[in-house]
Amino acid sequence: MATIKPPRFTRYLPPIFPAWNPQLLDRHRTYFPRLPVDDLNVLIVDRIGKIYSGTGMDTNVIGYRGVKGYEDLATPNVRIIAALNLSERSHGNAIGVGLADFITRRLRNAIDEKKTFVNVFTTGDMDRAKIPATLPDDEELVRLVGSRYGRRRWMFIPNTLRLDTLYISEDLQDEVSAHPLCEVDPKPIELVFKNGRHQLEFGDSNRIG
Repeated sequence: MATIKPPRFTRYLPPIFPAWNPQLLDRHRTYFPRLPVDDLNVLIVDRIGKIYSGTGMDTNVIGYRGVKGYEDLATPNVRIIAALNLSERSHGNAIGVGLADFITRRLRNAIDEKKTFVNVFTTGDMDRAKIPATLPDDEELVRLVGSRYGRRRWMFIPNTLRLDTLYISEDLQDEVSAHPLCEVDPKPIELVFKNGRHQLEFGDSNRIG
């Protein structure tokens, strides 16, 4: 019987690669979505889902991992997180819903509990499957959260992947205007609702969901 010896491989890196690596890493970090402020009272996420992040909401964006026994993120510091919708392309998988403090009935009704359980159970971080306090619709959620936690330092974002367009409470205008990547429309927009659904427009940011 003949025995064939497996080939031996030698790891080779071009001499210039080690010098490039830190530069590439720093550049890559700039591509990650990030909120323009590090301290928020209320963050409203219009849509969550696997299409935006493996955890439904990018934990680096919301500043909260929700994993027991591990140190959490220091920034951004977000006091209250609310989620309004589940992406249709998540097909009911609502992993990460437990990262929110409040959700709408619309989102809750879209949850496939079996799919969500299987995904979260696989990760072992079961807090991410817990169902938050559920309110009838966007309008009631905004009203009640505002009455309890105040209406300063609020931000509405389309999801945690695309932050091209976002809405802030007026008290954040100067702070966000100072951010080098942000341009603030000086004309205030009234937050209005139709059949309980807010009428803020996010352009293309939510079309992938």
